[in-house]
Amino acid sequence: MNTRRVKAGHLKKRTRTVRSAVAVAVALVLAFTGAMLGGCSRPKPPPPAEVSVAEDFDIVSPDSVEDPRVLAWMEQNSRVKGLHVARFDETTYVLASRGPKQTQGYGIVFVDAYLRDDGIHLVFEVVDPDQGDILEEPDHPAVVLATQKGPAEIAGVETRGPEVLDFAEHSASNSAIVVSEPLVGTRVSSSPLLVRGHARVYEGTVQLRLEDGHNVLARTFTTATAGGPAWGEFEIELEFETPSSPGLTLTLFEESARDGSETNVVLIPLRWVEEEE
Repeated sequence: MNTRRVKAGHLKKRTRTVRSAVAVAVALVLAFTGAMLGGCSRPKPPPPAEVSVAEDFDIVSPDSVEDPRVLAWMEQNSRVKGLHVARFDETTYVLASRGPKQTQGYGIVFVDAYLRDDGIHLVFEVVDPDQGDILEEPDHPAVVLATQKGPAEIAGVETRGPEVLDFAEHSASNSAIVVSEPLVGTRVSSSPLLVRGHARVYEGTVQLRLEDGHNVLARTFTTATAGGPAWGEFEIELEFETPSSPGLTLTLFEESARDGSETNVVLIPLRWVEEEE
């Protein structure tokens, strides 16, 4: 046997074996790398930090407001739980109310305002009284903000604490009709009912309706001293039929000149009580 041929054959086999091992190793490395690159997406960048715009909102106290329309709007809506937004002239007012409380000691504080994709979100904190701090007197805690931002820019409300606030379904006064009397929750014992306030509606016509949950007790209209877009004052003594249940709702609205629908709706819950003899 030729020894050189045997050695050469063994050498060729070892060479092929080494090449195969290298090829397998390279394939494994490439496969692993491909799996890492293809199966694992690149980490997404963190979302942009929320931008605080709290400096665009000023806390307003009733003592600092001279406009009777704004004062009446504040007085009415502070008695209705939720977030109320209305614009008077060049200023937008935001009122966050916890609604009527049977005792004092409940609080609400403006915390911050954040600009997000859909608009500005306002953050409030609500605080309940400790048992020893309760005063047996009714209250309606609220906080009022003023801003140059438009009402449509206010997109959400968040609350921290034991009670959740949301946008009020209907405000007791709005940017077109402001009722100064009667207040929300007024006890009514006889007809007529005095209704007065301010309005800026088409031709100054304010529609009124009084219901008891079952029947329409009265429906009429009154005319303000000026037509929209100017503000005018209105006052009417509303005659109504005897209610069949204690829960009353006074509705004021503007009738659309285009299709007759009810716009700028104001709802004021009232309470019927039998007049004592």
